[in-house]
Amino acid sequence: MVTLQGAKLNVGDKVHRHRVTPVWAKDIPCCLVALRGESIDDKNSRPRTYFRTAELHVAFIHNDEDGVDDVQGESIRAAEFAILRDESLAGTVDDVRYLRMESPVIEGDGNKVYAATVLVFEVDYQDQAPEGERATDLESMDVTYQMGDSDTPDAEDEVDLTEG
Repeated sequence: MVTLQGAKLNVGDKVHRHRVTPVWAKDIPCCLVALRGESIDDKNSRPRTYFRTAELHVAFIHNDEDGVDDVQGESIRAAEFAILRDESLAGTVDDVRYLRMESPVIEGDGNKVYAATVLVFEVDYQDQAPEGERATDLESMDVTYQMGDSDTPDAEDEVDLTEG
C-alpha cells in the first residue's frame, strides 16, 4: 500500500487492502490490493525459516464508459511502475515479479457492466517459526542410556530422552 501512495491510479482515495471488501456502485472507481495463493518452502535450519511465495493481486474497477480503456491503461502503468520501482514493497518482501494481467468482465445491477483489470505479481518473503518451549540444542537435554539384562536373550536397549 505504501508503494502505491502517490501513484496516479485514477481511483481517488478508494484503495482497499482486502480481497473481500464489498464494492458498491458508489465506490467505483476503486483499487483492491490483496495477497492470494501462498506456497511455503520449509528450510530445516535453526531458527526454522519459511520461504514464502504469494500472489499479489492489484485490481482496478472502473465504470465502463467512453475513454475507460485510456483511464485503466494509466492506472495499470502507474501501479506497475510504482511496484516495480520498489521491489521490496517498502521492505516487506524480498522480491517482486510481474506475472500477468487479467481482464475479467464484471456485471453489476441490471445491464451495468464494469471494466476491471487485475495485475498479478509474485512476491517472495521469509518468515521464521516461533521457537516455543522446546529444546533448541542437544546440550540442554539429559540423555540416559541403559542396557538390558545380558542374561536375557530378549534384552532391549532403552533410551530415555528428557529435557533438562
